[in-house]
Amino acid sequence: MARLLIVAAAGMGARLGRDEPKALVPLAGRPLISWTLDALRPVPFARTRVAVPPGRENRFEAAIGGRAGIVAGGETRAASVRRAFESLAAEPGDFVCIHDAARPFVTAAETVLVLEAAERTGAAIAATPVVDTLKKVEG
Repeated sequence: MARLLIVAAAGMGARLGRDEPKALVPLAGRPLISWTLDALRPVPFARTRVAVPPGRENRFEAAIGGRAGIVAGGETRAASVRRAFESLAAEPGDFVCIHDAARPFVTAAETVLVLEAAERTGAAIAATPVVDTLKKVEG
């Protein structure tokens, strides 16, 4: 049994109004993908793949710095995750963790809890309750 990681980073982030993929947007001087991979680094994954927008592999290789393998994503998030999954060559009994690059504040402890729950039950998902009021302002 191995623990494998897929980081979905193929979204272009159109809602951000930028010309670069969302995972490459800087946060405190570093791209989101870098923060996400650092947050997950303490978890002992056997293999990691990052699904990136086709044609942007070189930009991601520079941001990732050899911490993960890269695979060109597909037309949808599901297609991107499938391509990354296929590149991992998972075997029966392996557990695959899927995380979005645009969510860099995950902790290794949260991730381990989800993996342990998946190993006990067959599947698991993390959820955090929203404690603040959400409001949409149009104008």
